[in-house]
Amino acid sequence: SDTLAGMRLLALGGRVRLCGLASLRARLSVTASCLPRVSVSARALSSAPLTPAPEAHSLPAINPLLVDQPASRQINPLLIEASSLSGILKVYKLHGSSFDEVNVATTWNRLGKMQATGRERADFFRQEERTLLQLLQHTERAIPRLGARGIANACYGIARLRFAPARATMRLLGAEATSRIEEFDAQGLANTAWAFATLGIPDHRLFNAIARESEQRIGSFEPQNLANTAWAFATLGAHAPRLFDAIARAGEQIIGSFNAQNLANTVWAFATLGVSAPQLFDA
Repeated sequence: SDTLAGMRLLALGGRVRLCGLASLRARLSVTASCLPRVSVSARALSSAPLTPAPEAHSLPAINPLLVDQPASRQINPLLIEASSLSGILKVYKLHGSSFDEVNVATTWNRLGKMQATGRERADFFRQEERTLLQLLQHTERAIPRLGARGIANACYGIARLRFAPARATMRLLGAEATSRIEEFDAQGLANTAWAFATLGIPDHRLFNAIARESEQRIGSFEPQNLANTAWAFATLGAHAPRLFDAIARAGEQIIGSFNAQNLANTVWAFATLGVSAPQLFDA
């Protein structure tokens, strides 16, 4: 009797499982009938390209230096706070991808103003040549957006730094300055002329434009602007009689504000170009 009862239980369990499977098939059938029919031919399947999942080693690594980069307006304070040539360039190494045209010009201006001996400067050029060349390329791309002030600051800083490979970049800056000369103020005109003269780069079109614009703005020139402009033209042997007449007249009016260096540079410039200015010299 126990055996017979066991056989009945097994049969009942089988019927339950069969009923469960039948119910599951019914549900799947209803669900499938609700789905849109997609017809894919065997030829399409055989010609479809297989796209393997990317392997772990093929995923690009995240550069930690590009994470949480400061906005361009936050970079200038970092450049101003840097206290050495290498410190200034380190800011560019870390955040160069976020630099805008103002940051580029400020970098050159700060590099030019940083005090360093000839030996320290030579060591800096040797150690950082690659980064400086990258900065030059960055500068050339930014030239159309630099504006008059940015061009003047970049020229001034490059000239003070005296990085020889920058001469080609200076010529590009000079061409842009020539086309936008009316945007320059007195200090920008004087500093740009001084920069090209310091590096010994003659640019006749640029200096003609500077002479013409300086004549019109001469009343806003301070003693150092007058002296630096005169010195720059004389250093490159660029004769500009009308400009020097204007410098002489303006100098007479503010001669009391000239310091010893301004006076020496102005006198030397007039003498070098053979320009007579008796009233200025008498003053």
